Amino acid sequence: MEETTAEFLGSSCIRTVSGALVDPFNPDPSMLRIEDIAHALARIPRFGGHTYFPWSVAQHSLAGAALVPDEHKLAFLLHDSSEAYLLDVPKPIKKRLPEYMAVEERLMTVLASRFEFEYPFHDSIKEADQHMLLTERQQFLLQQPNEATYYVVQPWLNRHEEWIRRDYIREFKHYQTLISR
Repeated sequence: MEETTAEFLGSSCIRTVSGALVDPFNPDPSMLRIEDIAHALARIPRFGGHTYFPWSVAQHSLAGAALVPDEHKLAFLLHDSSEAYLLDVPKPIKKRLPEYMAVEERLMTVLASRFEFEYPFHDSIKEADQHMLLTERQQFLLQQPNEATYYVVQPWLNRHEEWIRRDYIREFKHYQTLISR
């Protein structure tokens, strides 16, 4: 049933591109869809958009998945999936928002259950994310390209968001098969 404008404005739900109504504060797993996650993350910039080149959360996730063992690729791809509903808040700000972090924690727990990835994350995810942060900082914030780390981000540079969205969904499906072996 279609909600009224008053219901929509008074709700804690957001309407996704697929039409799902998602309440990030009390998420219904059946409303969390990989297509919505891929769509949103392909459009959400890393570092609050303060990069010299466009670089989205989806690109970060796709590039970083190459750094972890096969059994953790799905988890890395989805490690920022809550940001599809909460946005990418830069870490210096996020650390001062304990309520945001609690909502993110609850949402990540539901996402992990829904898409069957390990959460809390394995150390390899945390290490790869840290490596990506430093690589992205050097490549996109400081404009100090480094050939030793460029290989990580290069395959995902200069890609239209629609291609990034499709790649994200394709890799999601592929990584699911790696886990089910």
